[in-house]
Amino acid sequence: MGRVAISTFPLFRETIERLDWVLSSLDPKPTFSLTDILSSDAEGNAERINEADITQPLCTAIQIALVDLFSDWNIMPSVSIGHSSGEIAAAYAAGLVSAPEAIVAAYARGRAVQEAAGPGSMLAVGLGADEVAKWLPTDSQEVCIACNNSPGSVTLSGNASAIQDLGRRMKEEGLFATELKTGRAYHSPHMAVVGDAYDAILPRLLANLTEEDLSWKLPRSAMISSVTGDVITDDAIPPTYWSKNLRERVLFDTAVRRMSSDREFDDVTSVIEVGCHSALARAFKQIKLSNRSYISSLVRDKDDADQLLAVAGSLFLADYPVDLQQVNLDLAEDSGSIRKPKPRSLLVDLPTYQWNYSKSYWAEPRASIELRNRTHARHDLLGTRVAGLSKSCKVWRNILRHRDVPWLKDHNVSAPLL
Repeated sequence: MGRVAISTFPLFRETIERLDWVLSSLDPKPTFSLTDILSSDAEGNAERINEADITQPLCTAIQIALVDLFSDWNIMPSVSIGHSSGEIAAAYAAGLVSAPEAIVAAYARGRAVQEAAGPGSMLAVGLGADEVAKWLPTDSQEVCIACNNSPGSVTLSGNASAIQDLGRRMKEEGLFATELKTGRAYHSPHMAVVGDAYDAILPRLLANLTEEDLSWKLPRSAMISSVTGDVITDDAIPPTYWSKNLRERVLFDTAVRRMSSDREFDDVTSVIEVGCHSALARAFKQIKLSNRSYISSLVRDKDDADQLLAVAGSLFLADYPVDLQQVNLDLAEDSGSIRKPKPRSLLVDLPTYQWNYSKSYWAEPRASIELRNRTHARHDLLGTRVAGLSKSCKVWRNILRHRDVPWLKDHNVSAPLL
């Protein structure tokens, strides 16, 4: 995900490259390049993106690049909500952290998980938190609820063997249960030691950032925490928040419902999922946000550019002030700091030939057909036969005027005298 975007939108590529530069200034430096992974089909890339120390910053980098691209199109958030590590990019969108702080937080998270986390697994289940409780063991170390996604969806986390056994039993009962390829038990007691490592790594890496790095920031907007379920009122997020985000349960359902019930966000009419895939589409549908449409920025197996342009089009149709001129700039042709627009092909589904005469698209009422195909001219006395009536009904209509039929003046009808 993001491969087409990075080759189509230079602003997207520019953001990824700048984030690469930030990571390269850290000590120790990463052993990978975000730009290379997204831009090339090099052997081994597919396997490497499953490694936690690469997956975490890569996902966050794509989200930051999407936020920057939308910002360039005048698509700015009224409120941001993140799910799990997605809170890092949500904090950037809300102006609570700078982009370099966000990518460093994601990189430190990945390193802490890679270095300190033991094996584990996660299970997506089609039940609510109350319904799934009877399936859980008493020992939360074995299996626990990791994410409250919606009234009918939770994610469980714990030991790989326990997760696999639970998933098998649920499927036998006809329940939706899918094991996630995380390799770790996020948002569970398994993350306690990882959180400690995270708290040790992150401040040291953040110390490498410069004032210029910290200035790469968006205007402040609202954000609802999926750790607490409350609106964040401070102007910054402390580094220790991210270890809580890693360890504690994701209260996504609570955060979204808070947005729905808070009068402050009544004007929110569209929800955009900023990420590598429409992973939260089902959750949003189950929460049933009234009068709010859901749009995904990227969708697996769909062209990135088409999907991003569809986001802009959907918001424009919803009367959001999208900068369509900026959207339609050809960002693939850069000359220094000047972006040169070039004509784009029209995004319509027209046939090869505009007019197809093999089929007649003509519907006409019978009265019109009879009027067009009259076989008799108007009669001076009878007038014109009324069209559209049944064949057994013969009616004529006329208006007699001396100026139209002057010879009528010499034709008188006399009644006999009795």
